[in-house]
Amino acid sequence: IIPLQFDAAKCGFGHFYYSMTPKTPEIKEIWVTVADKHKKFHEYGMHVKEAILKEDYATAESHYREAEEASKELLGLFKKMKDIALHKLS
Repeated sequence: IIPLQFDAAKCGFGHFYYSMTPKTPEIKEIWVTVADKHKKFHEYGMHVKEAILKEDYATAESHYREAEEASKELLGLFKKMKDIALHKLS
């Protein structure tokens, strides 16, 4: 098992996220909710790794599925922010 990164502040997006804050109020409102969801997403990786090391593959798969759902939720938030930004430009 080779983890990419379990620390949300150290991944590529984490460096970006913690280096800036959007000025557009509608985007900022969504942006602040991303931190906890992003951190939780990285925690799923740790849970999957631990379950695999214990040979508890059912739990590993369960955490993997939860990570997939968290990923979809994060992508949805990113899309909302993008849509708001594009609307502001038009």
